[in-house]
Formats: sequence, C-alpha cells, structure tokens
Amino acid sequence: MNNTIKNHKKYCKCVKCKAIRGETKGKNNPFYGKKHSKESKRKIKSHHANFKAENHPCWKGRRLKDNYIYILKPNHPNARKDGYIKRSRYKMSQKLKRPLLKQEVVHHLDLDKFNDKLGNLLLFKNNGKHRLFHSKLYEYILKRFGIKEIKRYIKWFNRR
Repeated sequence: MNNTIKNHKKYCKCVKCKAIRGETKGKNNPFYGKKHSKESKRKIKSHHANFKAENHPCWKGRRLKDNYIYILKPNHPNARKDGYIKRSRYKMSQKLKRPLLKQEVVHHLDLDKFNDKLGNLLLFKNNGKHRLFHSKLYEYILKRFGIKEIKRYIKWFNRR
C-alpha cells in the first residue's frame, strides 16, 4: 500500500474510511440513536419476506437438515413432499439408474455425512443389514484393537 492511500484512509472523512479506522462505533456512528419508522420497517419486512430458501439471492439449491445435505429435485421419485431428497440417496440412485426403495439405506463409509462421493457410499437392503454392518465393525475393532479402541470409536461416532 503506497503512502497516498495510507494518508487518504487516515484523513478521509467518508463513512467507509471512518469505519475502517473504527471511528464510527457507538455515538460516532451517524445512525446512532435513530430508529426506523413504521413505514420503513414495513418495507424492509416485505422485501426480506421473499428471501426464503429458493428466492434468496445466495440460494445454491440445497438445504441442511439433521446434518445431511438435501437438494431440490421435485420430479425425482425418491423426493419428499416438499421436493427435497438427500444428496447421498440421489447420487446412489443415479449410479444404479433406478430410484431407491424406501427401506434401502445409504451408508457413508467414512461416517462424514457431507462426503457424498460414490466411493464413500454403500447401499444396504434395509436398516437391519446396516445395523449388522456396524455390529460386525465393532467386533472387528474389538478383536483387532481392544475395548479402548471401541470406546474411542463410539465417542468419535457420537460426536458426528
């Protein structure tokens, strides 16, 4: 940064430069103590009412819920009533080129629900098979590493 820019920011009276220098905090802020009128509050509220999910300018077509990423695919057979489907289930159905059955469970091998790479996804016929997989995994860890490792695994798994 050259000296003229430094000096400009140091002596400039514009609100932006004052904010950078920290001179607009509290009573020094030009809007300090002022309140919105009922009319301006109404305008702000009506303007922001349209910024829900799909209408928001930053909308990227997905929603997080229970730590899963949901994407908007209203025409997909596995989509819920609101048109959303878990991204992992969507990717698995694309890979298999068929909609998933309701009882089928998609498992993340690394237990990271945001990692929906196809190499990380495993499909089980039902939740019973999925639970059996976890119990066998516990048995394997117990035989191979001992009870301390099982406790560490459970603690790590429950953190997610």
